[in-house]
Amino acid sequence: MAIRVGALAPIAEPLFELCNLSPWPALERAKLVINVPGAQLQLRAELAEVVSDQPLITIPLGPMVARLREQLLAASDSREQASLLFPPMPINTAASARGGRL
Repeated sequence: MAIRVGALAPIAEPLFELCNLSPWPALERAKLVINVPGAQLQLRAELAEVVSDQPLITIPLGPMVARLREQLLAASDSREQASLLFPPMPINTAASARGGRL
């Protein structure tokens, strides 16, 4: 099945919004389901079955997120990580029960 890239233009902005609202670990375990004629997007669990009477494009996101993560980590320098202003400190269990407040 072939599709013109221009046919995806109506879903480009919603696609970026959908991905920006989802944490990377969730994206890694999901697949993107694109209904081009209906201009609809869905993030579904990787193993979830998708049934439709319309043509759909299904893209597993795990490999794409993994490659993107590798490229971002390779491009960044570990020295770019800024130091914390205050070092981490352990909190006791009573404070933890109060949401970390002492």
